[in-house]
Amino acid sequence: MGVFQAVGWALARFLIKADLGRSQALALIANVNSTYGMLSSGSGLTFQQAVQQGFKSSVWVYRCIFELGQAVGSVPWKAFRTNEDGTETAMPGHELEKLMERPNPYTNRNEFIQAWASFLSLSGNAYWEIVKVDGKPKHLYALRPDWMKPIPDPILWLKGYEMDSGQAKKVLFQPDEILHFRYVDPTNDYIGCSPIAAGTLPIQTDAAAARWNKSFLDNAAVPGGILNIPSTAVKKGDRARLREELKEEFGGENLHRPMVLWGGMKWEKMQLTPHEMEFLKQRQVNKFEICALFGVPPQLVGANEDPTYANYEIARMSFWEDTVIPMLDWLQSKVNTNLAPYYEDNVVLRYDISDIPAFRKSFQEKVSTSRYLFNMGVPLNDINHRLGLGLKDYPWGNIWWAPMNLMPIDSGDISEEPPEVAEGEDEEEDLIPHES
Repeated sequence: MGVFQAVGWALARFLIKADLGRSQALALIANVNSTYGMLSSGSGLTFQQAVQQGFKSSVWVYRCIFELGQAVGSVPWKAFRTNEDGTETAMPGHELEKLMERPNPYTNRNEFIQAWASFLSLSGNAYWEIVKVDGKPKHLYALRPDWMKPIPDPILWLKGYEMDSGQAKKVLFQPDEILHFRYVDPTNDYIGCSPIAAGTLPIQTDAAAARWNKSFLDNAAVPGGILNIPSTAVKKGDRARLREELKEEFGGENLHRPMVLWGGMKWEKMQLTPHEMEFLKQRQVNKFEICALFGVPPQLVGANEDPTYANYEIARMSFWEDTVIPMLDWLQSKVNTNLAPYYEDNVVLRYDISDIPAFRKSFQEKVSTSRYLFNMGVPLNDINHRLGLGLKDYPWGNIWWAPMNLMPIDSGDISEEPPEVAEGEDEEEDLIPHES
């Protein structure tokens, strides 16, 4: 029994003695032991297998991960100060904004975020090392997931992280020195499950189909055949020699050379069976499954057989709304939770998609909608937040300005009851202009 497991058993005995319940103790033991086993032996595809069998072997896997990384990495980030009234004021040039724009001296924002998205797609995990100077994050480094291993703790849940590159000494990190992103794995509380692990079968099937196609083309796209030899034409000991001679004389580039046969020999060509033809069509299914794994529409990676401009525009908008923006929301929440508190000026980081080409047409539609809302009496700041226009909050934007004369209308100045009519006055007569 290892030290880690021994600590788990000791804590479980303590819980039992403390009358906290045998069920909690047994659950702790199971969690500690299963986590220890998974961290030591691993589960599913390794990072190296995902890279070799997926990223470097499948055009669809590579293109999906590349498309996702480019999209997420192209979005700029801006710093804002949260005011007491809930509004936000832009803080251009803030330290946190600069940190995201230039995480370290060797990497810019696009490369850094692209690596983040790629690591998540390939391993289900992404690790950032936080290098602090004077108590504030100064640099961020993306660490390879296959080098990193969380160190569980039966009391604190997480003791830290261990980095083992295989070429130098192991490095231990405190929990606050690593920012860990992970996809959910229901069977593991510390390590995420990658899309590659869920798509192992279609990825490997597509690779096998590609290899079959290549061997078929290497044979000049001609199916194999059968050399029908009468029993008296060739002696038993000469069959192996004849097979090698046929391969040398009529294989590869010599496939279509005329063949001279003797002794009643006949060459019979084989045809592709319907089953083999369906096998070729299976590649079409595989590429759609692979695209679904990463949330990338087939139109964006050239996997759609009948692309049109209208379908491409819809697919691009769907890609951003259903895949890219949720990833940006996750990244934004993680940064504001784990990095922003190091700064004392209530700073938050927001991604800015206002200048993304896919949203320019959508932005125009939002502007048209905002006009209707403004004419209905909705303040500009509320419209900005509701539609996500990406505008700054204006000091005068929390009240409604009447379109007729651009005078601010405060609900407190509007009487809820109509003005009283003095006795003896004719109400209808006052509404009719008098003739001079």
